[in-house]
Amino acid sequence: MSNELLPCHCGYQGALAGIDHQAGCYLSLACPECNREVTAFTMGGLVESWNKPAETTQPEVISND
Repeated sequence: MSNELLPCHCGYQGALAGIDHQAGCYLSLACPECNREVTAFTMGGLVESWNKPAETTQPEVISND
C-alpha cells in the first residue's frame, strides 16, 4: 500500500481539503475542482480510498424491440 496520494480522477493535482472530523473520529479528503470526497477511519484507509481507481458506469441501453 502506498502512502502517496495520486491526482484526483478529474485530473486535479493541487492541494486537497483534508479534515480531521470530531477530534480523530474519522478523516476526509475532498477535491476542490470536482468535489469528489472520500472518508476513512485511518490515514492508511484514506490514502487507499483516494487512490482507488474510478468506478466506470456503463450507460443503460434501451432497446426498442
